[in-house]
Amino acid sequence: YKCIGKDTFKVTVASVPAPSITLNPANTVCPNRNVNVTLNNPSSDPAATYTWNFNGATVVSGSGAGPYIISWGTPGSKTVSLAETSNGCNVNGSAGITVNTPPVADAGIDIQACPGVPKNLGSASIAGNTYQWIPTLGLSDSTISNPVFFAPSNPFGVTIDTNYIVVVSSGGCFN
Repeated sequence: YKCIGKDTFKVTVASVPAPSITLNPANTVCPNRNVNVTLNNPSSDPAATYTWNFNGATVVSGSGAGPYIISWGTPGSKTVSLAETSNGCNVNGSAGITVNTPPVADAGIDIQACPGVPKNLGSASIAGNTYQWIPTLGLSDSTISNPVFFAPSNPFGVTIDTNYIVVVSSGGCFN
């Protein structure tokens, strides 16, 4: 006669999908602009833990599974990654974004102009940049990097000082 002991146990395989992270804006952003970070399928495990790596970004708001608002002060390729522990399992996810380099605005050196004598403002054009000069008075073209300035006549003989500003944009960033 043999004695046999018998025991049963249940094995549950946890369903833990890899985290899906959405960044908004999705592809590119300018330095010091907010990026919204959303975890699309957070765990249903109330004991889940979330370890985020924002690749040097400043966290403006958010905690745990998020959502978060973050921003980077420096240009370059950035990756947001997440290590999630849920139901005893470890899963990882990530999403990438490019922080554009802001353009350089160069209105040039201060000039003194005589009526009717053309003077160049600004500096050489850089491919991909757009330019807008304010004000447009006396400029040959207010949408180029280095317009020609034609001083108007000055019948009253008083000094006229006018500040010209150039706004440069590239990749959605302004300077």
